[in-house]
Amino acid sequence: MALELIEKLNGIVVSDADRLDPVRVIFHDIAPGQGYLIVTCYNRAWTTYWGGMSGKTVREFVSGCDADYVARNLTWNIKATKAEMAYVMRVARVVIDACRAA
Repeated sequence: MALELIEKLNGIVVSDADRLDPVRVIFHDIAPGQGYLIVTCYNRAWTTYWGGMSGKTVREFVSGCDADYVARNLTWNIKATKAEMAYVMRVARVVIDACRAA
């Protein structure tokens, strides 16, 4: 089994979001303009990958996005109900606001 240490991994925790449990956000920049966003809240987790971010880090890229774009990328592979999509939109807004504040 081959293992690789992930060194370009950083994150934030937002613990005071309105009507949400702590939102944990992990940014995994794998190369300039390429990386993963991993988000957890309560007992749910979502992830997405961007491969064309014009040389930006994931955090920089997400800070320039709107909540609908981020939420749809986080749920691209699941059939989200309206209620779940509304929940992910709230989480996405928290993630974007945290990226802009960091």
